[in-house]
Amino acid sequence: MAHLLTDEDIRWIEAAKTDDLKSVRRAALINILEMNGIKFDPGLGKSYIPEKNYYIMINVKGLTAAITETYEIACNYVALGGGIGGLAGAGVRWGIRNTFNANRETKVITEFTDEIEENLRIFNEYATTRKDVVSFWTAQGMNVLGLASAIFNREMHHWNAANVKPQQALLGALGQIDEIPESEYRKLFYLAVHPVPLDIMEKIRQDIVDSKLAGISDAVITRCRSAPAGQGDVHAAAQAATDLVGEAFYNSFGNSIKKSVDTLLAVNKLIVEQAGRYHVFAASYGMKRELIDKIAIKKAMVCCSAYIYVHIKGSLAQSAALRKFRNANSRSIQKWIAAYEAELLTEGQNLADLASD
Repeated sequence: MAHLLTDEDIRWIEAAKTDDLKSVRRAALINILEMNGIKFDPGLGKSYIPEKNYYIMINVKGLTAAITETYEIACNYVALGGGIGGLAGAGVRWGIRNTFNANRETKVITEFTDEIEENLRIFNEYATTRKDVVSFWTAQGMNVLGLASAIFNREMHHWNAANVKPQQALLGALGQIDEIPESEYRKLFYLAVHPVPLDIMEKIRQDIVDSKLAGISDAVITRCRSAPAGQGDVHAAAQAATDLVGEAFYNSFGNSIKKSVDTLLAVNKLIVEQAGRYHVFAASYGMKRELIDKIAIKKAMVCCSAYIYVHIKGSLAQSAALRKFRNANSRSIQKWIAAYEAELLTEGQNLADLASD
């Protein structure tokens, strides 16, 4: 059975007065489990992918490690929909096997059936001429999981089908851009890793940020070092703050602004390194959610935002989160924009003069 019904669940089902009611209870319970996830333990999250795509865990007694691996990869190849994406995804699942939880989007196989044997035949037909695919993606399992963890941190989803640049960046870095067609991305980058509990994903992201995992691509590391969803404006402003404090004219800023900028940089360091605690899904990670004191960093946010629009521009100025902050603080930011553009500070000093020796 796909779902691990507890003894209490079964007793409740069997207590029904008629066979029809027993069937209704069983069907209703399974439907609820499929819609909401099997348990509500911290970090497990809810279940969204179809049951047919669940992770297949082989737990048959008496098998050698090689036989277990063979059957598990074959079953997950079929579960992911086959094709090159399913083959690569099956390799990923085997590579990150210790991150899965039997209570989340997982089918535990304890005995062989005709269906399991058929999966082996289907797998053999496709994989025989592509023997390098599984081993390659098994080795890249943490890169795929790390990328999904980074995206979930920023967007609260494992991937965005409308923006596959992160996946293409990783494929390019691994020399696989021509090997995995875009039509197969969903199997590899979404379905393959979705069963991993959210708290484990966040731990993997933190380990990547802390350089605790070897073999992680820069395409993944860069995305892991980002602020959590809802804090994009803070992170964007902090990126500008680093450049701002290096400007010659920064010395003339008042102490209150400098203090605010220092606080902004410190806060940004926290939300990147401990993103889970500041994420809207902190409870799903099993953590108490921490809040940011936006008042303490508002002055810095305003002057740094204006600095971005005048001096940095580029993709940072296109940030949707920053645009939202600008709209909410348009008058204050516009004053700073005007001052930067006119090369004037609040005291009326000329920026060019300040920057000169």
